[in-house]
Amino acid sequence: MELRPGLSALVTGGASGIGRALVLALAQKGVFVTVVDFSQDKGEQVASLAEKEVSKFHSRLEFAPALFIKCDVTDSNELTAAFENHVKTYGGLDICINCAGIATPVPFYQDKTDGAKSWRRAVDVNFVAVIDSTRLAIRAMQEAKRPAVIINVGSASGLYPMYPDPIYSGSKGGVVLFTRSLAPYKRQGIRINVLCPEVNFSSGRYFGGGNKDISSLLPFDAGFEGVGIIAAIGDSVKHLKVGTPAAIMTFGSYAEFTTYQGEQGWKPRAYTGLCEKILAKSQTVAGFFLVQYAHLWQQHLDKLVDLYSSGKLKVAVDPKPFLGIRSVADAVDYLHSGKSVGKVVVCIDPTFGHHPAKL
Repeated sequence: MELRPGLSALVTGGASGIGRALVLALAQKGVFVTVVDFSQDKGEQVASLAEKEVSKFHSRLEFAPALFIKCDVTDSNELTAAFENHVKTYGGLDICINCAGIATPVPFYQDKTDGAKSWRRAVDVNFVAVIDSTRLAIRAMQEAKRPAVIINVGSASGLYPMYPDPIYSGSKGGVVLFTRSLAPYKRQGIRINVLCPEVNFSSGRYFGGGNKDISSLLPFDAGFEGVGIIAAIGDSVKHLKVGTPAAIMTFGSYAEFTTYQGEQGWKPRAYTGLCEKILAKSQTVAGFFLVQYAHLWQQHLDKLVDLYSSGKLKVAVDPKPFLGIRSVADAVDYLHSGKSVGKVVVCIDPTFGHHPAKL
């Protein structure tokens, strides 16, 4: 769907985090937005910002260009009223983004309560409310009989296990399969997708401790981002430049050196948790982490290093040379051709210039 002035969107959880960013991004395209959230102060603030943006595209409106509706998404009556209010104000619904989500305050196995205010509440907000909101959105879109979009915000932890919070992971996993099962609605002109973010630049990017406590340990406020330099760009990329720094939102990435704040300031040091980082990256397609066997894996890694150092273990690298970022695509083709020994190496040319990637 092409975003254009005059369309309307309803965003649950729109007062903070990803939801807030999406509300403002839609408003900057001239889309009328309804912010549905439980937080009145934050919700009214976001709606006010959105109203200013939308007003740039429209004049002399007889209705508010942006609305805030305080709503507990787990209350079906309140949620239904929010959708009815939106449709009554804007004459239909073109975009629905279900972004409301919470984590559990304590691990469910340590919870001494019935879970009504903890893990049951998380399941209701993260999954049940998404089902209810999707149901209401489909109904409104079917009545309008025009192309529409529903985006359910899941999580990377809905694709792979998240051991610190299995309730969050399980509920987001439900969102993923629920949404994928709605693909047939595309025949009716309603496209329903699930978005599964990893770590992102929002208030939820810190996994432990207070924001100030964690950010003080970073050279800049990066959350759990990796930072690299753009080495090459494709022909279709218009907004990035070679040589500029970029944040890489990848959870479980690792490098030989990690920079952290020590007594001597910011000095690159060998990170003692490198094996743990590699283990986190060893996740399989099935979503199984080897991290449960970290101690055994590290022992075997030590044995491999000893065998290689003594010359008993040989590592074969394909002799075919690949030089520079531009040769990456050729290296991949060669690897898949079956002619290689199973491992190819691309050497980065130190004289590398600003050449677009062959992708």
